[in-house]
Amino acid sequence: MNLSRRGLGGISTAAILTAAGLAACTTTTTNGVTTVTINTKTVDSYAQVGISAVATMLSIAAVASVIGAPAIVIINAASTALAGTLKALDTATSGSLTFTYDGTGAKAAFDSVLADVGTVLTDMQESVAPIEAKLSSADASTVATVINAVATAYNLLQSLISSVSSVKAPATAPMSEAAMFRAVGLPAGH
Repeated sequence: MNLSRRGLGGISTAAILTAAGLAACTTTTTNGVTTVTINTKTVDSYAQVGISAVATMLSIAAVASVIGAPAIVIINAASTALAGTLKALDTATSGSLTFTYDGTGAKAAFDSVLADVGTVLTDMQESVAPIEAKLSSADASTVATVINAVATAYNLLQSLISSVSSVKAPATAPMSEAAMFRAVGLPAGH
């Protein structure tokens, strides 16, 4: 099992976003200024995958006991930070269905959500890598699946803004959007 982002094979992120009917993101240009409008619910749903994945991974007794308390603290801190940035995004967007990814507070809040999902992913990968061999095949498979779900969410979030930011969207995601939500026990489209 290879849990690194580079080792994840996959599905085209463009295909996933198209299949999801990406009303999640629209781009308009007025007087030379490009504005991206992003569906707040989509961002929230993808970020919730990270929070749910942490809960799923740490609910596996063998994982929690083998990675140890320090790693659990780090992973939980990343999950808590992600939950906080989701609240900040909601505040920055005043709870609206969409927000404009421009130079305002909503952009910073979205960027924080993206960064925190990336941190959750990295922390999960790094905590599990040294103990993979100690896990049963079923536990290792569950962990790999939830980590792939977070990687998919991260890739999809990157894809939402790749056309107007320095974020480079990956060409593929480890799984489909529906599989991502299933992997962490969330309803499709959350």
